[in-house]
Amino acid sequence: NITSAGTLSSLAVTGTATMDGLTVNSGTTNTVATFQSTDSTVVIPLIDSVGSTQIRSIDGAFAIRTGGDGGSNANTIERTRIDSSGNVGVGTSSPRTLVNASSATGAILTLESSDTSLTTNGVIGGIDFYSNDSSTNGTGAKVNIRAIGQNSSGTATALTFGTSASSSATAVEALRIDASGNVMLAAGTGTLQ
Repeated sequence: NITSAGTLSSLAVTGTATMDGLTVNSGTTNTVATFQSTDSTVVIPLIDSVGSTQIRSIDGAFAIRTGGDGGSNANTIERTRIDSSGNVGVGTSSPRTLVNASSATGAILTLESSDTSLTTNGVIGGIDFYSNDSSTNGTGAKVNIRAIGQNSSGTATALTFGTSASSSATAVEALRIDASGNVMLAAGTGTLQ
């Protein structure tokens, strides 16, 4: 038992310890706490009366599990994993690429605009393909895809594709699919037709 305020240089707990709360202040030391297991998995359950989650270290990978039972750490399901190579898996424990989303019903990526007054050419969402090439005009968003508002009320939308020539570090619109499904290509003048 610790009965008075003071400095505790170390504390070893084996088994279960029940406390009202735990505050750890490491001062100027960056490592505040270390959780270690003698097997390949370290589990830190987070439990409340409604549900539970877990943070796990598994063979050098980091995993987050959610959806567990209230009052216990049972029945959590792994939702996200960062593997030892830095690949992030959402819905998969074996990500194939830097970001890999997986779902039995088909993975959908949502890019959402919080703008409540979308106007003509206002961006709803987009993807930039960015280059760090060291040559002249080699660094920048060299290719992009944008979902934009096509009219002033934002009720019609279009999808644009931009590319860049060697003389530019930024992408310029090269193709547009409008709200009616028409495809417009950029002519030599840079205008869409």
